[in-house]
Amino acid sequence: MKPPQAIQVRDVYKWFISKNSEVLALEDVSLDIGVGDFVSFVGPSGCGKSTLLNMIAGLQQVTAGTIHYHGREVEGVNTRVGYITQHDSIFPWRTVESNIELALELKKVPKPDRAARVKEMIKLVGLEGFEKSYPSQLSGGMRKRVGLARTLIYNPEALLLDEPFGALDAQLTLTLQDELLRIWEMTRTTMVFVTHDLGEAIALSNKVVVFTGRPGRIKLIREIDIPRPRDVFRIRFSQRFGDLYEELWASLKEEVGKGEEL
Repeated sequence: MKPPQAIQVRDVYKWFISKNSEVLALEDVSLDIGVGDFVSFVGPSGCGKSTLLNMIAGLQQVTAGTIHYHGREVEGVNTRVGYITQHDSIFPWRTVESNIELALELKKVPKPDRAARVKEMIKLVGLEGFEKSYPSQLSGGMRKRVGLARTLIYNPEALLLDEPFGALDAQLTLTLQDELLRIWEMTRTTMVFVTHDLGEAIALSNKVVVFTGRPGRIKLIREIDIPRPRDVFRIRFSQRFGDLYEELWASLKEEVGKGEEL
């Protein structure tokens, strides 16, 4: 029996039309993402990876084709998913715990219930001891953890991540990759991850989707058959990681050779 699907993308096209130009961003894209899956999108800059993520979130509409989320067509903002981008959007005038509880506050969850849930999330993302700190007192990695906790606190069925670690240094990126994997292992939240870093995609994912240059089409879908749990600090030294990297890089390199940039 086929496993349940969280996201079904069928024959999707996306045009961006302005007064002076028309750009075909995505062309005939079809894809299934299973419940509890961890899927990464990689491809050249401008190939439509983030556009597809935005359409899954309902922030942009498809031009043709359909996207279904748990069997229901996405036709407006998809409030059942969480979205994390490269730029953190936490509020500088709110403490760590106040930022994290915001979604529950807006939902008018009683204060005692909010406090218990916030405490749980702070422990989950490793921010114990920083509850009363303000964003200006935190490192970049800590602010990322606040944003992740604030998104996870309302239990989204899926998490969409658009280059969430792209602006961080290599050591901090590894630390947060490890943190994200730990959280995924605990929650099995469906995750869709956009990245320019092929190594990151292989280390984190069950499946890597390679896009062509614009207009973005799916060139290759590769299952990542590296056993879990994974150690992101050591996985890059394994033979299987190296083999997968070479295979996927060969596919990506063809697009770079056509004049596209990663």
